[in-house]
Amino acid sequence: MKILNNSGFTLIEILISLAILVIGILAVLALFPVGFDSANRSADLTKATIFAQNTMEELKRIGYPVTTAASGTYSDPKFRYTITTAQVAPTGSLVLTTVRVSWNYKGRTFNEDFVTLIPSLGP
Repeated sequence: MKILNNSGFTLIEILISLAILVIGILAVLALFPVGFDSANRSADLTKATIFAQNTMEELKRIGYPVTTAASGTYSDPKFRYTITTAQVAPTGSLVLTTVRVSWNYKGRTFNEDFVTLIPSLGP
């Protein structure tokens, strides 16, 4: 008489392993929205930096004296800027110029300040 070896999986074992697999996949999928949100915030910060850099370069091109104050929006109306200036040298030959870029993301306002010194090149 020959004895059969039943070494297969039962239905219960397969269902339990599938349940564990589904729980693992759902845990990984839950991380995707967090990653997308982080990528969107990073993209906004990169745009704000590019806009501020262009504004700073324009101010440096105009040179001394820099406009005392200004504000407006960029080509992307989501981003706004404010320019403020202050004399920092006793002789008044340096102007501390700050460009603040603001934008809204998911109901929250983000601000980033970019600062440079613009010298007076003349006497």
